[in-house]
Amino acid sequence: MFDGEAPVISSFGFGRHVSHDVHDLVTTASLSAAKSNYVVYVFDGKFYRSGGCYEVDADAAKKSAKKVACP
Repeated sequence: MFDGEAPVISSFGFGRHVSHDVHDLVTTASLSAAKSNYVVYVFDGKFYRSGGCYEVDADAAKKSAKKVACP
């Protein structure tokens, strides 16, 4: 299913984008009480591969996301 090791995650869902008739997989991992890491995996016909990584800072007043390098 994954090319390499499967990720350690807290939750997952499926995105609207479809590749090779399969929806993107979106995973989250908590970094702290206010920070989470989101990774979007895109199916290439054989494996899910990392398609983008985002760090979300959920401050009490606002929520902000920034694109970060994928591990």
